[in-house]
Amino acid sequence: QADEALREEFPFDGNVRFSSARAGVPLFTDAIASRAKDEVAWIGSVSTIGVVLFAWLLFGRISTLLLMAATVGGGFLIALGLSFAVFGKLSLITFVFGATLIGVSIDYSSHWMTMKRPAFDRRRRLIVPLLSAALSSAAAYLVLAFTPLPGLTQMAILAAAGLIGALLIVLILLPFAERFAPAKDTRLMERLVIALPKIPRLSKEALRRPGVLIVLIILAGILVFGLSKVHLASGIRDLQGAPQSLITSQLEAQKRLQLPSPAQAFVIEGGTLDQAIQREERVRALIAGTPGLEALRPQGLSLWLPTEAEQNQNREVVRKAVQLASPVLEELLGAAPTGPGDRALAPGDILKTSLAPVFDAFILEEPDEKNGGKAVLMLTLSGVTPEHLAALNALEVPEGVHFVDITAGMDEGLSLYRDRILMLLAAVLGLLFIALTLRFGRNGWRAVLPTALGIVFLAAVLGLCGIPLTLFASLAMVLLLGLGIDYGIFITGNPSDGRTAAAVLFSGVTTMLSFGLLAFSATPALHVFGLTLFFGQLVVWIATPLLRPDQVPQ
Repeated sequence: QADEALREEFPFDGNVRFSSARAGVPLFTDAIASRAKDEVAWIGSVSTIGVVLFAWLLFGRISTLLLMAATVGGGFLIALGLSFAVFGKLSLITFVFGATLIGVSIDYSSHWMTMKRPAFDRRRRLIVPLLSAALSSAAAYLVLAFTPLPGLTQMAILAAAGLIGALLIVLILLPFAERFAPAKDTRLMERLVIALPKIPRLSKEALRRPGVLIVLIILAGILVFGLSKVHLASGIRDLQGAPQSLITSQLEAQKRLQLPSPAQAFVIEGGTLDQAIQREERVRALIAGTPGLEALRPQGLSLWLPTEAEQNQNREVVRKAVQLASPVLEELLGAAPTGPGDRALAPGDILKTSLAPVFDAFILEEPDEKNGGKAVLMLTLSGVTPEHLAALNALEVPEGVHFVDITAGMDEGLSLYRDRILMLLAAVLGLLFIALTLRFGRNGWRAVLPTALGIVFLAAVLGLCGIPLTLFASLAMVLLLGLGIDYGIFITGNPSDGRTAAAVLFSGVTTMLSFGLLAFSATPALHVFGLTLFFGQLVVWIATPLLRPDQVPQ
């Protein structure tokens, strides 16, 4: 509307030219929100249709599907209540991440529905494996609570509470809802119950076969090669989900209007405002005299307000000029100018004029009793490109001058979170190995190794695809740990039970439908999250039955 109004007000007559550049935060917000809305619509629709269709083929009753959805929804409501009680308010990313509860907590109701036993006998048999799975997954999610990012802490509490809530609903309420459970097995369930236990195991006898050894050697080679190609990154650029046309338009507008960079600036401190202005002038001189930085346009208070010493020098020049011109002016005009006064111009004088908003942007702190007489100024920079950053960081600036690069600071922060999550992930894997060894004895490693292989192969796939290991990939690893450890616990506890295997198959399919489709997102962070989770989940799904024990652990 603004564009149309301008064109009506200033019709094209050869003197007025309209630029196609569009810029501003509202445009980016609208573009990203619109894209996210469209993606959520089609990805959510496809995944929901797929999950419902597969669940219908496996269980055969709408009432069963509704009951399973109710257990997930009840767990989510419990998680929300606890999270609001702890934090008071939740960030948007916490709600988005809460959707992962669907792919995890539905496991508990699916195991309940696949087992054909009386309700309370079923609860007695499932309580230990379900409790082990829920606590292990909750522990995996709680890894995020040890990071310094508040949003990740909220996500950890929400997810862990949701899992425990869904488990309690399954164990306490589902025994009283047997009339909604499947009355008999569907044809698909019957076939899966017979076929899944016949999947070959990777036993000692199998390892003696040349074909199996060759396949394992090839896989090991691919794994090592992929891991050697892994490189780390923060993932800050993955957060950019705006269309490229809008980014180009923003850069054009920024160049035409010579707008200051929103991410880079110099912060200048001084004991007095005059000292801060002197240091700012030196920084401007350094920028102008450094090869490669001449094109930058620094904007600061020193461009408008000279130091007191410079004002005094200028005042003397004007006085001499007035003295020389006074006889002539007095003869011509009958009066002579008196010349400048003795008082130097101060920021307070300028702030009383219409230019006040301009100077407010440059003065961060003014000397007063509260801050101990310290003055802090900001020198903004226009025309900054990534090629300028190295030279800007290398400038030998005066004391009290600091170059601030917000992008670099965010990059460093996200890298710190990524490294901490990876270290905690390794620690939790070790703790789970100890806990499940106590649960399954010498077969405890079988419950943990598939998930560990999935995480390692996930990293290898990133290396093979040339995708850096970022914070978002590490979050996918956390989710993979929460999902995969459940499969290992159930299969290790019931290695020859076709119904348990069918429930694990259902969980794996729903997870890949829920999160694997995010790989088609145009937002880089969601794309990496979905892609890595899909491949990692696929590896866990394949490795779990291959590594199962040959008999029920004692």
